[in-house]
Parts: sequence; C-alpha cells; structure tokens
Amino acid sequence: MKSHQRQKLPVDPRLQRKLFLGALAPFLLLFVACAVYAAYLSAGYVPLLVLSGLFAGCSLLLYFSLRRVSSKITGPLVNISHVLEGVAGGDLTRRAHVRKGDELKEHAEKLNRTLTEIQARIKRARSFCQYTSGEMERMKQEKPDPSLERIADLVKSVDEALETFKT
Repeated sequence: MKSHQRQKLPVDPRLQRKLFLGALAPFLLLFVACAVYAAYLSAGYVPLLVLSGLFAGCSLLLYFSLRRVSSKITGPLVNISHVLEGVAGGDLTRRAHVRKGDELKEHAEKLNRTLTEIQARIKRARSFCQYTSGEMERMKQEKPDPSLERIADLVKSVDEALETFKT
C-alpha cells in the first residue's frame, strides 16, 4: 500500500537560519519599540507623534528587510527557472548568473557545473559518432555487408539526436 505522507527533503540549515533571522529581527525590533513606548507612555513621557514615528520607522525597516531577504531568493530562483526552460528546449549553453550574497548561489553553481559536464559528454558522444560513422564507411567500402549498413544508420540516428542539443 502506497503511503501518502510528505517526503522529507533535506533543508540547508544555514539558509533556513538566515531566512528565519532575517524575517524575525524586524518583528523583534518592532516588539521592543512598542514595549519601550508603552513603558514611557504609562509614565507619561512620550507623545503620540513619537509612537507614530517609531511605528512607521519599524514598519519601513520590516518592509525593506523582508524585501531584501526575498529578493536574495526569488531573483536566483527566477534566473535558475529561465535556465531550466532553455535546457528543456535543448539549449545547454545557458548558465545561471547570481550576484554576490544571493542565497542560492551555491545551487546555481552546481547547476552550471552539471550543464558544463553534460555539454562535454554530448560533445564526446558526437565526436564518437562521427568517428564511428567514418569507420563504418571505410569498412563498407572494404567489404559490403548489410549489417554494417544497419549499424551505420543507427550511429547516424544517434548523432542526429545529439545534434538537437545546442552545445
């Protein structure tokens, strides 16, 4: 019987900690600011205008902090998504470009290394197909054989399939 439980995937604890702290810090700051204001207000020291300014400042800080954290993730994700769309279409020349400090830089670099390795393997396979085709032609001229013709056709088919990739 097949289980319908969620699969547990590995999570990068460093990334998770940065996201959590990046989102939590402004909330904590806002909480402390409100607590300080409440203490001063109960003592009769702080006017309402100060509270409004404090709240607006903390809200802006929260907004920009969350925007910064999210852009360090969504930007690279969109970039990686575009690369993968190109790869799905056979373009292995695409690469993920990330900025210094982006959270997914390590993953983008792994994707780029993988694409480089796939490109190299396809180039080697195409070179092997071309070499094999040449050898098959030479062998057919020396001694015609229907099985050699069939093998040459298969090698040509493989080479044509490999040509669909842009390397």
